[in-house]
Amino acid sequence: MIAEDDFYRFDYIVAMDNANLRNLQKMCPEEYRNKLFLILDFAPQIGFNEVPDPYFGNLSGFERVLALLDLGCKGLIRHIRTQHEFHT
Repeated sequence: MIAEDDFYRFDYIVAMDNANLRNLQKMCPEEYRNKLFLILDFAPQIGFNEVPDPYFGNLSGFERVLALLDLGCKGLIRHIRTQHEFHT
């Protein structure tokens, strides 16, 4: 759950789909909206930006979501390293 102070405490607040992002945008003060992202914004090679809900499908749906989140998280890490000059 997102708390009101999360918007100023954290640099990145990441949602999995547009419905969650819209809810965050409603809660978020205007000056912090630049901190809101979809996880797949960081994996543009996929060609879409929402993580599908696998709940009503089978195991392969969950495996697909895991693979998408892996790509999104790797992209987010690359973004953070680039934007904030972290080098390993």
